Amino acid sequence: MALSALDVALWDAAACAAGLPLAELLGAERRPIPAYDSRGLGLMVPEDLAREAGALLASGLKAIKLRLGYRTLAEDLGALKAVIAVGTGITPRPPHGSVQALLRHTALTLSG
Repeated sequence: MALSALDVALWDAAACAAGLPLAELLGAERRPIPAYDSRGLGLMVPEDLAREAGALLASGLKAIKLRLGYRTLAEDLGALKAVIAVGTGITPRPPHGSVQALLRHTALTLSG
């Protein structure tokens, strides 16, 4: 454990001496990271999801976090389709949690 702390400190010192962020010192390149609304649209009826997504997009956001986990996969698909119809470029992200959530994510991804 003590060696790990020393290792981190030495890498940090090398980056400081070079005047670079550690990631760049290690060869990474800076790239833009798109901002999105991370509060997540709640579990609501598709019409309300579409209205709220439209308002968020009108505020200048290009992407929205969509919270899924309705009682059925059909309800999840309905929510996803309602928000996509507003014009967002949503890409479902793998959820943290249960195997059921991962299976649901796979089904959503495959459904297009």
